Amino acid sequence: MTPSLFASSQFISLPDGGTVDAVAERSRRAGTAFVNGASAGWTPRDVAAWFTGPYCRAASGATGTTTFDAWPAGLAGTERFARELAATRASVLATVRRLGTMPARDAFVDEAIGAGLVAPCKVGSETTWIASWSPSAELHKVVAALFVVDYLARPISFRDALTVCSTCEALLFDAGARARGGCAMHDPLPARAGRSFTSRETVRMSAKPFPHRHVTLTLEAARLT
Repeated sequence: MTPSLFASSQFISLPDGGTVDAVAERSRRAGTAFVNGASAGWTPRDVAAWFTGPYCRAASGATGTTTFDAWPAGLAGTERFARELAATRASVLATVRRLGTMPARDAFVDEAIGAGLVAPCKVGSETTWIASWSPSAELHKVVAALFVVDYLARPISFRDALTVCSTCEALLFDAGARARGGCAMHDPLPARAGRSFTSRETVRMSAKPFPHRHVTLTLEAARLT
C-alpha cells in the first residue's frame, strides 16, 4: 500500500467507531464464505444470499438488492451453473494463492484498484482500503477484490496463515492448519492426544456431510458480531 495509490484516488469515509482490522476482517470473512460455500453445492439463491449478506456488509456502494440476474433460478442445479460457479471459485483461489506468496506487485491488485473494485477509505484517523461495488464487474473479480482489501491491510497473515487444504481445497486463515498442511477433516499429520479444534475447523467438520447446512454455517460465520 503506497501513498501514490492513495493520492490518485477519492477517499470513502466510514462511520466513526470502526477499525482498519475490522474492515479487513469483514472482507476476509465474506471472501472465505464464498470460496468455501461454492464448493458445498451453492445455488443461485445462495449466491444472492451471499451478496445481500456478507458482501454488502463488507463493501461500499453495495445495496440490498442483488444484480446477479445472469444466473436465474432456472439454472439451479444445472451443469452450466455448476461449471460457472466452479470456474469462479477456481479463479478466486488462484488469486488468493498468488497473494499468499507476497509478490512485490500483483497485476490483479492494480486492476482492482484501477477498476474501482477496491477503493481507499478513511477509518477515523487511519487510511485503508475497502471493497467497492461495481455492477458491471465479473463475479470472480468482485470476490477476489475482497481478498485484495484484506491483503493490502494484512499481508503478513497471507504469508503465515493462509491455507488451502490439499484434499478438499477449503480455504482457511489458520497458522495451525498451515503447519499441518490441511483442514481438520483432512489433517495429514497423526492426531495428537488432547488436541482441540478451532471453531472454524469445527464448522467445517460438522458441516461437511450436509451441504445446505454448510451453506448456512458458512454465511453465518461471515457475520461480525
